[in-house]
Amino acid sequence: MPCSAAVYSGNIAGISRENGYRMFLAYALSFLLLLVFSALYQLLENRRELEIRHAEAQLNYLKAQINPHFLFNTLNNIYAAATLQHPRTADMVLRLSDLLRYVTYDARADKVPLEKELGQIRSYIDLFQMKSEQPLPIRFEVEGDTSGEIEPLLLLPLVENALKHGDIEENPEGFCACIYATHPLR
Repeated sequence: MPCSAAVYSGNIAGISRENGYRMFLAYALSFLLLLVFSALYQLLENRRELEIRHAEAQLNYLKAQINPHFLFNTLNNIYAAATLQHPRTADMVLRLSDLLRYVTYDARADKVPLEKELGQIRSYIDLFQMKSEQPLPIRFEVEGDTSGEIEPLLLLPLVENALKHGDIEENPEGFCACIYATHPLR
């Protein structure tokens, strides 16, 4: 069988060579623009993800701020009260247990009821008060609506730092006033 080959030297699609180059350049440019925008989108997405991770790390850091010094002092005070069979011992253990439960478990949530956060502040202040033989000049007031939600441990470290760095235990004229107030926007 004879074999024959045909060679076609023209353009199959009927496109001139010049128009073919233009189409190739247009497709190549479109492809490059797609790559550039895709890379830009990926960079922005990575940045957004890093910002979210950074914010989560900062929040976790704040959640871990319950002062270990306070915890150890409180445990020592509870121990001392237990050895003396003080009537406040059981209440001190219960309040510390509630506070640690809140910090360990409840604070993992994105939001907690505001009333719960304020309740933990009350417990923290009560526990702080129990360290001292004499009542300390600490005032805690809540004014307004407490029905909303808040990020856990947003307020408690502020109160803890005020009590830790204040001199209310040594200064007879020292005091601590913690007032949470909500007012409608005007």
